Amino acid sequence: MWAPRGVPDPPTRFVGRAREAEDVGRLLAEHRLLTLTGAGGVGKTRLAQRAARSAGLLFRDGACWVELAEVTSPDVLPYAVAEGLGLGPVPPHLTPTDHLVGALHQRELLLVLDNCEHLAAACARLAHLLLDRTTGVRLLTTSRLPLGPGAERLYVVPPLPEDASLALLTDRAALLSEVSWSRDDLEHARAVIRRLDGLPLAIEFAARRLRALSPGQLLDRLDERLPLLSKGDPVAPERHRSLRAMLDWSHQLCTPAQQRLWARLSVFAGSVPLDAAHAVWEEDPGTGGGTAPEELLDAVDGLIDHSLLLTEPGDGAGRRYTMLETVREYGRDRLARGGDLDDARTRHLMWFRDRVLDGHHRWAGPGQAGLLERLRHDLPNIRHAMEYGLRDGAGPAQTHAALDIARGLQWYWTATGTTGEGTGRLRRALAVTAPADDDPVVHAARTRAMAACAFLCVFPADLATAGRLADEAIARALADGDRGAAGWADLVRGLAAETTGRPDVALAHLRASLEHFEAAGEAYGEQQLLSILGSTLWAVGRLEESAACVERGMRIARALGETWHRPYLDWVLALVRITERRLTGPDGALAHARAVLEAQRVFADPRALALGHDALAHCAWLLGRHHDAARLFGASDACWPREETQIVSYRTDPLGTERCEADLRAVLGEEGYALARAEGAQAPPDEAREWSIRFAVDVGK
Repeated sequence: MWAPRGVPDPPTRFVGRAREAEDVGRLLAEHRLLTLTGAGGVGKTRLAQRAARSAGLLFRDGACWVELAEVTSPDVLPYAVAEGLGLGPVPPHLTPTDHLVGALHQRELLLVLDNCEHLAAACARLAHLLLDRTTGVRLLTTSRLPLGPGAERLYVVPPLPEDASLALLTDRAALLSEVSWSRDDLEHARAVIRRLDGLPLAIEFAARRLRALSPGQLLDRLDERLPLLSKGDPVAPERHRSLRAMLDWSHQLCTPAQQRLWARLSVFAGSVPLDAAHAVWEEDPGTGGGTAPEELLDAVDGLIDHSLLLTEPGDGAGRRYTMLETVREYGRDRLARGGDLDDARTRHLMWFRDRVLDGHHRWAGPGQAGLLERLRHDLPNIRHAMEYGLRDGAGPAQTHAALDIARGLQWYWTATGTTGEGTGRLRRALAVTAPADDDPVVHAARTRAMAACAFLCVFPADLATAGRLADEAIARALADGDRGAAGWADLVRGLAAETTGRPDVALAHLRASLEHFEAAGEAYGEQQLLSILGSTLWAVGRLEESAACVERGMRIARALGETWHRPYLDWVLALVRITERRLTGPDGALAHARAVLEAQRVFADPRALALGHDALAHCAWLLGRHHDAARLFGASDACWPREETQIVSYRTDPLGTERCEADLRAVLGEEGYALARAEGAQAPPDEAREWSIRFAVDVGK
């Protein structure tokens, strides 16, 4: 008897996945065992059906579909496959597997085993036997985790891309009611599918809710997606009738260690470094517990096998991991039900506090680009940690940890041109945290946080806040004998005075700041101060003193191995050389402006890019390269961080900027000037940087 069960033909339209179906067909031609794996609800079964219906045409005996979802025992597996093949009863003298092998020995067939994850070991043994004792049989399996035989080729089914996800949502919603969406509805629908991670099953559940809700209303409710997306197809397998049931099935397949790690990793907001995973996973040492890293690695590997944990490229310090948000919410729900959410989130907060402070302490030395990249990777988690530490009801240890994070990010916010976020976070943290004047460590941290917030407030020209915080910080710092904090506060006073056109007051504060830094031995503060003091001296025409300050700052930078701030020193020297009309040569304005821009191949600091283009624009004007000058001014305008004004002496009389721009308009004409400036403003930042560097090289020869 031979009557194999054919491949099911689902009643709903197959949306997207054309490329994936082609990939599966190609791989089936190359491999005898292909497993489609991926997260629950990602569409493994539908893809297998589409691929098997096409590939089965190439086999003499077609394709046979065997559904294993309801098979609960490994012992039943060979019987279920025999039933799917339409074989008769197992003869008394044969084992079930021998019966299968005998029936398939001369067959040329594609055998599809759907939903193997709960029988993975048994399916692996059966697959190995069939591959070893038949020649014309190929197997296509679907499973949330790999089966394991050496001949197995894995194909990880990815979530649907956005356009295909939107098409699926629209198609399934149209089956239930008329779809007539406005432009806003479409934008909300796109946000919904992004929040659902492109998981087809979750999107189908969402489509059912669109009978009663608009896309915008659905989006507003997705923070509680597990109870919301609970109406699936009533004839579907039990685990596909709600989002929670789908995830319950995955949870049951995990070991206790994997379940614990799933729950603990749910407190992360972005990707997870391995050492951060260990920080939230290990048992409380006070309980006598403790978990060996090998056990953690086994649990990580297990979650990866189950497609519950995804891998990402590392940040230079090792691989990172992430979860789909739907998987994360389920784990967070489990963690909260077990009463462990606060513990895990506090561990998360403290780990990122330590990580940020470590980077802050190491900032003024080699490896700054790597530190910035690491912080970019960590930023979603850092923000998440700060929000938890500053929430209503947080304890003093948590709020002070959040304050430490906020002040520790001072140079990240400065270097990336996001000082607006920095001032907002620091002001909130200072407002929420208790003064704790009886704790000298916390007291000193608050003083440093005030000075950091004052420094950042200068960039968007919030000078009133900057001045108030700087005055308070310097009073506290001098009372405590913290000359370093006093140096930063006086530096801010000098910046504020210079910005408001009071150079004499600015110079007094800046020189006081220098004395504080020298007394405290804070070389990096001294380096920063010397660039600002140099620009102030340049602005009042004291060029030799300005150059001497900058050269001293350069010596400190070289000794520290510091590279991010060094371009600001080059920029001040470029201003001095432009004023002296020394444009070319190894110590000319062009060389120093070029150095500013070349450093941004690593840092991409928007403020430094703007300054480099601006200095070159003045050089181009002085050299009679009018079109280039206008284009460079446009590139400078485009780079400035939107939240910042062009502060301090960036555009002041010694460069003759107004006269320069008037001359360019006269030579190029208003239209020509506007077109050239727009050309520079519209160029991609990397492209603008490179042609600016080429300009400096070409005219500097």
